[in-house]
Amino acid sequence: MWIISVYEVLRSAKEYSPNLMDMELFRDIGNVRIPLAKYQIAKDNKLRAPLRFAREGDSDVPEKIETYDPKDSQRHHTVPRGFSQRGSLQWCVIDVTDEKYEKWLERRDLADRFLQYMRSLPPA
Repeated sequence: MWIISVYEVLRSAKEYSPNLMDMELFRDIGNVRIPLAKYQIAKDNKLRAPLRFAREGDSDVPEKIETYDPKDSQRHHTVPRGFSQRGSLQWCVIDVTDEKYEKWLERRDLADRFLQYMRSLPPA
């Protein structure tokens, strides 16, 4: 719920003050929000071909390879998650707009960046 709420705050801020938006934070929060809320990869309509996923060590076991096809109405993606060295929840997200990078995003780091962004805004 926290990710979804922060995304809505940032989306509203972007709508009213686009020149003050931290676009990297907005993109990172969005890349976590979509798989958590919709079980899809963010901006999957930009994928040129289906993605194939395998856990480490399973890439040579065909039945353990999953395919994510954005054109499949039954598609789903469960974002990998774990805990950082600081003990904070983190997610491994895919950004298809940036050469399909995979990036681990930590909840505490996102919270720190969000608070820093909010402090940078001019007083109302």
